[in-house]
Amino acid sequence: MAEKKVGKKESTEKKAEEKGFLVDAAENIEAGAKVVGNKASELATDIAESTSEFAQKLAKKIKRGTEQAAETSSNIIDNLSETAQSYAEKYKDKLEISTLNKNQEELYLNLGKTVFEKNRLRNVAPGNLIKHKEIKELVDNINQNSKKIIILGKQLEQ
Repeated sequence: MAEKKVGKKESTEKKAEEKGFLVDAAENIEAGAKVVGNKASELATDIAESTSEFAQKLAKKIKRGTEQAAETSSNIIDNLSETAQSYAEKYKDKLEISTLNKNQEELYLNLGKTVFEKNRLRNVAPGNLIKHKEIKELVDNINQNSKKIIILGKQLEQ
């Protein structure tokens, strides 16, 4: 029986050792789970912070890009506006020159008719035609038109 007691005692000790081992293992697993949980929490926080930093950097880049695009668009619109204004002024002057040229043609035509009639009717001597009031006004108008055309032509050349 003594052998039974020794065998039982060894068996109980063995069971106690195994139980102690399992308890220790459980405690180690629990401690490991806590460490893993803490590390996972830290990692999640780091990922969230990194994501937040990335989102902020991305938002800044988008804002900067938008500001640059707006500035570039503004510059393009300003340049186009200035160019359009320049062309408008240039062609306005051309239109005005064209109008003055048509007016000039009418003045020359009227001058020719008036000189012909005065000469035909012998109302005015050929040497005094330029002194006649109607002819003098036509010549003055032709000179004024010519000066305006020259001024506008010089503006177009600039």
